[in-house]
Amino acid sequence: MKNPTKTFLIPTLIVLTIILLAGLFVWKGQRLVVKTDKKNYTGGSTMKVKIKNYFLFQEICLSSCYPYFLQRKKAIDSPSATETTEHSVEWENYFYEECPYPDEIEKCIEPGKTRAFQTSLSDLLGKGIYRAVIPACRDCKMGEAFRETDRFFSSEFEIK
Repeated sequence: MKNPTKTFLIPTLIVLTIILLAGLFVWKGQRLVVKTDKKNYTGGSTMKVKIKNYFLFQEICLSSCYPYFLQRKKAIDSPSATETTEHSVEWENYFYEECPYPDEIEKCIEPGKTRAFQTSLSDLLGKGIYRAVIPACRDCKMGEAFRETDRFFSSEFEIK
């Protein structure tokens, strides 16, 4: 005669494990992905950026004044440096002119959607390793004042 507790317990544990693994997979996949079209640029060239919203139920909104900015990789001497690890890394912000308009939510990216833009890389940036930074707001509405709740980064690229 079969044990009714085992008959019920084993399928229940299998179903719960599958639900837990599926939930973990969905939770880990929620992010905003920022990609540049190239790994190497020259000063004055055009950079294309794509932003894809992988959050399931959340729009990600961008600033009207500063939808992105750039950071330059800066190696600094570390006080605890050893001969094998001489530097730690910091990112230095490249600032734009002050925005003369109210900083409001102008564009939002719906779940599963992509937004793209292109920008000219100034000759003033200089050679180095950079990344694009996307300040973002979750749970914001069009026309509201922008407030940064998250910050997303592209992969590194080089200006030669």
